[in-house]
Amino acid sequence: MTTVRRQYSPEPWESALQAWLQRALRKEVAAIPVIYANQAGPRPGWPFATLQVISVTDVGTGERSLVDDPVTGDPYEFRVDQIKRGTVSVRAFGHQARGLTHQADLDWKLPESVEANRQAGLSIIAAVSGPLDIPSFEDGQPYLGSQLDLAFLFHLRLSERIGAVAKIEATGSVDGVALEVDYP
Repeated sequence: MTTVRRQYSPEPWESALQAWLQRALRKEVAAIPVIYANQAGPRPGWPFATLQVISVTDVGTGERSLVDDPVTGDPYEFRVDQIKRGTVSVRAFGHQARGLTHQADLDWKLPESVEANRQAGLSIIAAVSGPLDIPSFEDGQPYLGSQLDLAFLFHLRLSERIGAVAKIEATGSVDGVALEVDYP
């Protein structure tokens, strides 16, 4: 049996969260690896952090619109602009685990992080939980872990080209009467 593993492709908001977490943890300890949780491949050395977006939901129904072609004025694209709310689980591992999640919990509120996240199209809005200890075992040995869950918002635009009818030509007959239609 052959196992096929694909490279994980994060969504833009996941990449923005990873960039924020790397900046936040760099303030506590230089160069902490931040990886996506539950991915195949080797784990980095201690300490390290993971992030996992554990839920994403719509906020309201979104704004729907038709975009007109700038030349003809005909509608050619259907758009939905949707605000999404998500929850990300940040986990840190190693002897500094609690300090790392505490640093992340402090950092998301700072103006520098708020602005960097805004430029990336992301807004962390609340801590769902404070830093929690999550002691675990690996190869029978205990190791320290800490978890912090955060709520965030981002904007998603969905669009679909709908095209426009340039011309209709039809011929036929009804009850023996020939019909011909040209539009426009």
